[in-house]
Amino acid sequence: MNRKSPLVVVVFGSPGSGKSETVAELAKLLNCAAIAEPTARLVSSGLLARLCVGDAVGYETQMLMMAERAASYWEAGARVGELVVLDGHLSLDVLIFPEVHARRGVLSDDDGERLVLAYDRAVLDVPAWANDVFLYVYLRPGAAESHRRSSELRRRVEERALRPLDFELFERACDACAKQLYDDDERLLVLDTSAMSVDAVAARVAEELL
Repeated sequence: MNRKSPLVVVVFGSPGSGKSETVAELAKLLNCAAIAEPTARLVSSGLLARLCVGDAVGYETQMLMMAERAASYWEAGARVGELVVLDGHLSLDVLIFPEVHARRGVLSDDDGERLVLAYDRAVLDVPAWANDVFLYVYLRPGAAESHRRSSELRRRVEERALRPLDFELFERACDACAKQLYDDDERLLVLDTSAMSVDAVAARVAEELL
C-alpha cells in the first residue's frame, strides 16, 4: 500500500453518537491520520445555524456543508498516509440527508435531485482515495443513551437560540443508510455504544482491521 492508496475507515452515526471522540481515539491508537468534520468552519460560516433555523433552507445548507467536507479531504494533504479515519463521508451524506429532510416534509423530488447532483459534483472534486472506503463503522447508541445524548445536544442548541434538530430522524436515517451499505455488500461494522467506552469502541474497530 502506498500513500496514494490509503486504507480508509469511515465512522458515522447520528448527532451525539460519539463519532468525533471515536475518530480521535482511533487515530491515536493506530497512529494514523484523522479527518474530522469541519465543525469549526461550519459554525464560523453560519452554516450550522442555518441548518437549525428553519426547514426551508435546511437542504440547501446541507449542500454547502457537503462542499465543506469535500474541501477537508484536499486540505488533509500530506497527513494522509497508509491509513486514514474519516468522521462521516460524502457517500453517506447523500443517503442520510435526503432521508432526514424528506421525513421533515421539506424535500421535494426536485430538491432531492439537486442534492444528488451536488453530491456528484463534490465527489468529482475529491481525491480518488476518499471514495475507496475499506470499512464503515456505524455507532448506534441504545435507546436510553441516545435519548440522554440527544437531550444534551438539544439543550446546547436551545441555549444558542437555534431550532432544535430532530435527532430521532437522524437515527432512523442512519439506520436506513446502514441497511443500504449492507445491501451493497460494503464492509460494515455496527456497534451498540450504549455500554461501551470510547476506548472500547476504538479497540473493537482496530481488531476488525487486523
